[in-house]
Amino acid sequence: MPKLTWPRIAAWRVQRHQLNERARAENMFAVVTRLCGLHAQVLSSALLTLWARIEDIKRDAVRRALWEDRSLVKTWAMRGTLHLLAVDDLPLWHAALSTSRRYRKPGLWRRFGLTLDELDRLTEAVGDALDGCVMTREELAQKVGNITGSVKFARKLAFGSWGTILKPAAMTGRLCFAPSVGQRVRFTARQWISTLGDEVAPVEVEGQRAWMMATDAREARELSPKESVRLVPAFDQYVIGASRHAENLLTGGLRSQVYRPQGWVSPVLLVDGFMRGVWFHEIKGSRVQVVINPFLKVPSWVRRGAEEEAERLAGFLGCNLKLTWNSSSR
Repeated sequence: MPKLTWPRIAAWRVQRHQLNERARAENMFAVVTRLCGLHAQVLSSALLTLWARIEDIKRDAVRRALWEDRSLVKTWAMRGTLHLLAVDDLPLWHAALSTSRRYRKPGLWRRFGLTLDELDRLTEAVGDALDGCVMTREELAQKVGNITGSVKFARKLAFGSWGTILKPAAMTGRLCFAPSVGQRVRFTARQWISTLGDEVAPVEVEGQRAWMMATDAREARELSPKESVRLVPAFDQYVIGASRHAENLLTGGLRSQVYRPQGWVSPVLLVDGFMRGVWFHEIKGSRVQVVINPFLKVPSWVRRGAEEEAERLAGFLGCNLKLTWNSSSR
């Protein structure tokens, strides 16, 4: 099994996100497709997501693509949040997003004494419990209770309505029926990865088992990491996509400064794929003020790289730059 480190994984992610070498402006839609759309809860962040990845992009590029050329479409997509999607990709996204939402109605789950947040926790725990296992309902209920520390969840699974509570897990690929033992029904998890055969490969990332596309694993293993510094905006795909393993990419462990309450995701100082600080900007007349808050003291080459990025941002916005470095958070 190939062994990878987080610095190498970070370098591979930076390359795939076009954050080590900017693409040409004519490749904007290829970048949008590669990113699976642009997060657009804050529309200005969508533009800066492209600015961080594309050379010489125009300030009106997103506006024109959205409202004139109609080559981008703004719609609710992943996680129910606003995204900008390439129009050529819409058939794919519509096929994926048109799946039933009938099990996301709060009124349904109130009858079972569950909120939607509790349902999500329970459903995820069902998938974790069934990973590599075959279980009866009683065994599944007990393991879910152990995983979540919730007696309530265990009881709901063991004694609740026969199938309703398990259907969200089934519809999201976490559960299916296994061969019964006599009259006792059993469950297991779908083996999505195994159906891909040699297209996927197991890898070990600093002692943790993970899966990658086989070609990606080879690419990551052979990659020669390059130094990179980027100021990525709020809700950037790189940061959102890293949320489940962010602690491995967060210098200083200051997750709460990046992933904030009410779903806010801060702009990030990204160095070699690691989150080394946060930043913000504010336009005042003809001046843009950029403030960078590093988590730890950064070396001089990182400061130079970040200052070049800030100058580039000011030029993109047509403003003069006022740059401030705050003391590190630690």
